[in-house]
Amino acid sequence: MDKAYELYNQLLAKLKSYGLNCSLVDKAFNFANNCHKGQKRVSGEPYIIHPIEVAIILSEYYMDEVTISSALLHDVVEDTSVKVEDIYREFGSEVGFIVESLTKLQKITPFIDISLSNSKNREITLLNLKRLFVSTSKDIRVVIIKLADRLHNLRTIKYLSADKQKRIALETLEFYVPIAQKLGIWKIKSEMEDLSFMIYDIHTYNMIKSYIEETRKKIEQNYQEIIRILKNKLDEEKIESTIQSRIKTVYSIYNKMTKRGVPLNEIMDIGAIRVIVNTVNECYLVLGMIHNLWMPIQDRIKDYIAKPKPNGYQSLHTVVYNEYPVEFQIRTWNMHYASEFGVASHWKYKGISSWGEIEKIINNWKRELEGIENIKPENIQEEVLSENIYVLTPKGDCIDLPIESTPIDFAYKIHTEIGNKCSACKVNGRIVPLDYKLKNGDIVEIVVSKNASPTLEWLKIAKTSYARTRIKQFLKNKNKKEYIQKAHELFANIIKTLKENKINKDNIDINSLIMEIFEKYYKNAYKEVEDFILAIGAGDVKSESIESKIKHILYERKVSKVENIVQQENNSIVLGGGILYKFAKCCKPVFPQPIVGYITRGNGISVHNQSCENIKNLNGQIIGLKWEDIKDKKPLSLQILASDKKGLLQEILKIISLSAVNITSMEANVSNGKAQINIVLDIPKNMDVEKLKINLLKKVPNIIDIKH
Repeated sequence: MDKAYELYNQLLAKLKSYGLNCSLVDKAFNFANNCHKGQKRVSGEPYIIHPIEVAIILSEYYMDEVTISSALLHDVVEDTSVKVEDIYREFGSEVGFIVESLTKLQKITPFIDISLSNSKNREITLLNLKRLFVSTSKDIRVVIIKLADRLHNLRTIKYLSADKQKRIALETLEFYVPIAQKLGIWKIKSEMEDLSFMIYDIHTYNMIKSYIEETRKKIEQNYQEIIRILKNKLDEEKIESTIQSRIKTVYSIYNKMTKRGVPLNEIMDIGAIRVIVNTVNECYLVLGMIHNLWMPIQDRIKDYIAKPKPNGYQSLHTVVYNEYPVEFQIRTWNMHYASEFGVASHWKYKGISSWGEIEKIINNWKRELEGIENIKPENIQEEVLSENIYVLTPKGDCIDLPIESTPIDFAYKIHTEIGNKCSACKVNGRIVPLDYKLKNGDIVEIVVSKNASPTLEWLKIAKTSYARTRIKQFLKNKNKKEYIQKAHELFANIIKTLKENKINKDNIDINSLIMEIFEKYYKNAYKEVEDFILAIGAGDVKSESIESKIKHILYERKVSKVENIVQQENNSIVLGGGILYKFAKCCKPVFPQPIVGYITRGNGISVHNQSCENIKNLNGQIIGLKWEDIKDKKPLSLQILASDKKGLLQEILKIISLSAVNITSMEANVSNGKAQINIVLDIPKNMDVEKLKINLLKKVPNIIDIKH
C-alpha cells in the first residue's frame, strides 16, 4: 500500500471514530486522487498527500464531512483542468463555495513570490487576506481550511529555498497566527508560531529552546510535587479531576520576554499546570484550595469563566509562589475542548449547551468582518488582525475592539441604532467625551437619545471600519448632496477670487484640485476623499485653510512649469560670445543653484534662480539655462594645506569635480607629514567660492587651511 492510501485510511479511521458519514469524503478523495495523478510536490511526494494531510489536521478538530471533502478538493481547480462548475455539480453548493473561495485566493497570485519585493509581497498578501475574509464572512470553514493548509505547508517548508522560507514564516507570524488567535484555535496557532519563529530567527529560537531544556527537569520535578499535593487534596474532597503540566512553547516565552522587557533568565513561568474538572462550581472550589495551599501572587488572578474572552476562551487563571511563580489554569472539559479547538469545536459541540459560546465567537467574527469589502488592503492588519482591548457592558458582557477604539466604536459594535442614537458615554460610572480612548477592563455604558445623530466629526473619532461605514451611510442618506455642492462652491469661489487678484490665470479642474489637496494634506485626517469633501461642505474644514492649500498647490504648479521649461534642451542657448546677459538682482543666483533665463526687451537675458518668486509670475519668454552655458569664466587658484594620508588627493579632486568646474593645473608636495596642494580652476564668474571652500573643509577632515 503506498503512502497516500495509508494516510487516507488513517483519515477514515479518525472520521469514523466520531461517527462521520464518509460517503461524501470517499467521493472527494477518489475525485482529487484522479485529478492530481502524476503531479508531484517540491519534496518529490505525490501531490495528493498534501490535501490528505490537510484533511487529517482538520479531523483532529472533529470537522464535518463538507469541510473534510473541501480540504481534499481545495487544490484541484487551481492545479488541474477541473473547473469550479464541476465541483458545484459533483459535490453541491457548500463544497463548491468553499473550494471556489480557496481557489480565488491562489488565482490572484501565490502568497509569496520570490521574484517580488517585500513591499509588493506584502501588498499581495493583504489583498489575499481581504479576499479570504470576504469569503469567511459567508462560511467560516474557508478560513479554517486555509489555516490547516498553511500549517501543513510549514511542516514541509524545508524543501523550499531559504529566502522563500523566511518570507512565508514572517507572513505566517504577521497574518495567520493572529487569525488563529482570533478564532481561538490554539493548537494550530502554537504550532505555526514555533515553526515560523524557528525559520525566521533561528538564533533566538535555539537560545530559548536550550534554556527550556536546561530548566525543564527542575520545573517538572517541582510540578510533580505540586500535582501530587493538589491531587491528594482534590481526592479528599471527592472532586474528580485531571491534572496536566506543560512547558510553554518557544514563541510564547519569546513574547513574554518582549512584552515584559526582561532577559530570558528572568522568565521563570515557562510552564503551567492545568486542572480539568466536571463543573463550573468545582472550578471555583479548586481555585480556593490552590490559594489555601500556596500563596497567590496579587494581580495575577483572572476570571475568564464569568467574563470569557471574545474568542470564546474560558478558564480561571492564577499564579502562586512555590520557589518561583507557578501558573494554574482551571476549567471544565467543555471549556478545555473549546480552548484547544476554538470555533472549530463547533462541529463537535453543535447542538449541546456549550455550543452557545462558540456560536457567539463566530457571530462576533462575522460582525467584525462586516464592511470588509470597503476596507483598504493596507488597513486589514490594523483593523482585523491587531491586538484588541476588552471592555465590558454594564451587564458584564465582554466586547473586543481594536486598540484606541472610542465609545462610538463600542456603540456601533453593540448595534447600529445604538451608534446612531449615541449622545453620551459613561466609562466606569463617569461621563467621558466621545473621543475617549477605551482601555482594557473599562465598563462602558452608552447614553442614547432620540434627538442624537452622527456628525462628520464622528468620522475622525471612529477607529473601526464597521463604525465608519455606518456613520457614512447615515450622513449620505441625510445630506450628502448638499455637502458636496457646498464643497464645490467653496473651491469655485476661491479660484474665482484668485483669478480676479491675478494670482492665477490658468483654468483649473476642481475635482483634480480637490484630490490633490486631499492626497497632500488631509489623507491622515480622513481615510477617503469623500469624507474630506463632506467635511468641507459641513464647515468642519475652514475655508481659510483650503484657500492657503490651493495657493500652495498653484505655486508648486508654477515651479513645475518652470522646471519643465528648463528640461527642454531645445530651449537652452549658449551665453557669452556677444549675447548680452546679466545676473538678476532680485535672487542673485550663484553656482551651482539651478537657473533659468528671462528674455528682456533691450537688456538681453536676465539670469534667475529657478525658485525665484519673480520668474514664477512671468508668462512666456523663459528659457532653460545651465551653468556650463555661461562661457565667461575666471581662473581660481586654491592653496590647500592638509595632513597627509593615503587617498587625500583623490578625495579633494572628487569633491571639486562634483562642483562642475574645470581643473586647469595642479601640483602637490609632501613634507613632514603635511601636504601642500596648489590647484587652478576655471570657474563661472558668479560662482560662490566660499561655499566650495566650506564644502572641502567639511568633507575632508585632514584639510587644515585653504587660501585663494
